[in-house]
Amino acid sequence: MTATGDNRLIGLFVLGGLLLAIVLTLMFGSGQYFSKVQRYVAYFGGSVNGLNTGAAVKLRGVTIGRVNDVLVQYDLEHSRVLTPVVAEIDLEKVMETYGSKAKTHQHPSLQDLIDRGLRARLSLQSLVTNQLYVDIDFLPDLPGQLVGEVLLGLPEIPTVPSSKDEIEKTVQQVAKEVRELPLKDTVDATLGAIRRVDHLLAKPETGASIENLNRILEELQHLLRHV
Repeated sequence: MTATGDNRLIGLFVLGGLLLAIVLTLMFGSGQYFSKVQRYVAYFGGSVNGLNTGAAVKLRGVTIGRVNDVLVQYDLEHSRVLTPVVAEIDLEKVMETYGSKAKTHQHPSLQDLIDRGLRARLSLQSLVTNQLYVDIDFLPDLPGQLVGEVLLGLPEIPTVPSSKDEIEKTVQQVAKEVRELPLKDTVDATLGAIRRVDHLLAKPETGASIENLNRILEELQHLLRHV
């Protein structure tokens, strides 16, 4: 075999090795080749301000996915603005067993989880940064909100009011109660009392009474010293 042929053969081996390394990196480095990654959509009723692409999707505090995109959709038929949140979860991280002594497990489909009461809501990642994440949990007793749009062609997870919405409602309710307090009447009554005290102190007889009281206290103090 000529030197040129040997060089070509070596080049092919090197190229094949590089391609194999790239494939293995993509397969095992990302960890998604064998994963059952399922994309879905969720429509949250409140504001999604603070939810960014790449935010975590958590189940009982365990990160099992991430947010892919946050969109804005205007529904002409119902004259409403929707904010579809497209996210993905790795179903390989959700195991389904039968009892504590089960020796085997399987990974349910997303529809199985939804049928068992899976719900999505927004939760605060940090009060300081106001960053949000998607919190999914099994809440079969809470009626979930379903929009039923098929435009994106993705399965939809029902949503429930988020803790952020509840906090905002509480703050709004407190502000409303403060606004309804008779603050003007309270301020007017306080100012009236101050004016009456000031008027009382300005009277001559009040000043004379205070002088008499001081004189009596001095005499009493002098008497106590002698006693």
